[in-house]
Amino acid sequence: MKRRANAHPPTMPMSRRAVLAVGGGLVAAACSRGGWLAAAQAAPLYGPVAGQILHPAADAAAPNTVVRDVVPLGGAADYAIAATFHNPYAAITSGVFDRSFVPPDAYRQWSYGFDFRLTPTRGGAVYVDSLTFSWGVIIFAPDPAAPAARATLQRRPLRTWRGGLPDLRIGEGETNDLQLALSGPVGQFVVNGEEIAALDLSDLPGPGDAAVGAGYTNYTGVFGLVPGAATGYEAFTITPAPPPTPFGQRALSYLYGPVNGGIRQTHEGSNRSSTSQTGEGFNTGARMTDGIINARFFNPYDAAAGPWDYGFWFRSNATPTSGATGGYYALAIRSDRTYVLTLNRPVSRGYIAREVQGGRVCVRTGAGEPNDVEVHAHGSGGLLSVNGEVIAALDLHDLADEGDVHVLTALDVPARKGAVTRYENCTVAP
Repeated sequence: MKRRANAHPPTMPMSRRAVLAVGGGLVAAACSRGGWLAAAQAAPLYGPVAGQILHPAADAAAPNTVVRDVVPLGGAADYAIAATFHNPYAAITSGVFDRSFVPPDAYRQWSYGFDFRLTPTRGGAVYVDSLTFSWGVIIFAPDPAAPAARATLQRRPLRTWRGGLPDLRIGEGETNDLQLALSGPVGQFVVNGEEIAALDLSDLPGPGDAAVGAGYTNYTGVFGLVPGAATGYEAFTITPAPPPTPFGQRALSYLYGPVNGGIRQTHEGSNRSSTSQTGEGFNTGARMTDGIINARFFNPYDAAAGPWDYGFWFRSNATPTSGATGGYYALAIRSDRTYVLTLNRPVSRGYIAREVQGGRVCVRTGAGEPNDVEVHAHGSGGLLSVNGEVIAALDLHDLADEGDVHVLTALDVPARKGAVTRYENCTVAP
């Protein structure tokens, strides 16, 4: 198998019951985890194969460089990919981007995964990232602005989305099992036997090749693949794809999800300064003005052991400006049985948070206990629902811009390094 270094490059609001029903529900998700793999093993199109992906030399590395082994699949569009990856070395566990790091610590990060439906003009990639305990998906095209000599090393993302993966194994010599099934407009992603996400692949419908790869999240100058090292893999297999399980039968109207996962806190101490509010989590990649955000959160620890919170940012514009527009809303459910909605406006060096409203909310506060949180945003107003009960009408008139949706924890309380806030059936719907 030849090794190559290439680049990748308005509806009516739905009720929570409708969202869960279309997404397959939490019970169906739990019962179906990893269930398609046995069927997929019946008639291999390729493999199983073992090998190594050699990391490029330091002077050959560039942003968006992915080292990969490509498997031609002709006219196949629906197939399942599986492989067991061997970590090339132990990763940094802090998750903190620190420019003071020097080699070898500067390179204790890795990422690996699959390319799929690859053509000369478009492709997709799914990967796991040790630095942020997360997975990601990229739909990409070759970058026409890249120098001709490096065109194959560049990718221009057309759409990206992410989720948390707190149980990713990052130690030296440890392995992670990745599985991806492609069935029409749906992709089903499984990591270490746990079904993680139903993926919207409606903008990448056609046939294309597949690949196993490494280096999807090279952070040039600080984190990246250690030059000269290698990412090993085994049982790399491509098989015909079975029909998606109930969890994978996502509604095509969803902007994101359904997704299972969690957020591993990487900091210790306050996430709030005198002027701004932050948090720990990720940008889903979904953008909306009006829509429904939904997730079942599981408490990271008992409220008696310390405060916690979780919730969403929405209508978030990532680039601060000094004008009257821009910013984001943050909605947090807190362990003291309160909620708070803040409006965060951009200033010259960050954001300034202003509380819009807050109040009491009935939530479970024991360790690992679940709470269902749903936010409806519609024009200048909205609704907050917790555990199936409408808690409050939300005042959203100050920010009506389209923006990103983030899933977060430790928004308004001190972070606790190593704590994990899990979630299930996270969706964003128009």
